[in-house]
Amino acid sequence: MKVQSLIEVREPYFALTELELDAPGRVSAHILAEQPRGHELGALPAAEAGRHLAIAGSCACASLQSDSGKHFYLANRAHLRRETDASPDTSGLLNVDARALHRERRQARAECALRDGLGRTLYTLDVSYSVLQERVFERLFSAHRQDLRRAPRAASLPLESLMHMRRNPYREAFPFVHARLDAEQGVARLEALPAHLCAGHFPLYPAMPVAVLMYGLSSLSGDVL
Repeated sequence: MKVQSLIEVREPYFALTELELDAPGRVSAHILAEQPRGHELGALPAAEAGRHLAIAGSCACASLQSDSGKHFYLANRAHLRRETDASPDTSGLLNVDARALHRERRQARAECALRDGLGRTLYTLDVSYSVLQERVFERLFSAHRQDLRRAPRAASLPLESLMHMRRNPYREAFPFVHARLDAEQGVARLEALPAHLCAGHFPLYPAMPVAVLMYGLSSLSGDVL
């Protein structure tokens, strides 16, 4: 069984390619940077780096499961660190590896690293998860279920809806609106997030990814500075 099938995160939010289980509790994969960097330097925004690394970490932890059922790995604590000021090699794929530090019934923890094509470490992530079995998650979040697979036939959908279905929202900046921006303070808001902007996180239970929130906070900080 592919380790990806043990976690409930799907494309396009899941963007790891050539995911390999190197050993129980260890995985490696590749990514291509997707989101605009905005004010940030480096190969990709910090929030996007955290997104890919946290998913890789959940895969590493899932490989240690005692059963083959799907689980939801909800990141509840993380420390993302940029490791170098060197100009990264952005000519191709970036490399991801993750190692599970421990995996218990309801908790897990992993350490992960993102490297460029020259082998230089760009980011590291130490991340902890709350782990929920699929049936437990479904019971807790049943009120938020949205079965988008039951949408009307494509021929009856408006063009705007069809474009949303085909678009990868994680290749764009998210729609934060500035309410105040000056040299001392920035205040922004994010309107109610449509389900299509949470594509793949999670199927049937669209929820705002932490990466969306952190991208907005980082962008707003850059705007103020």
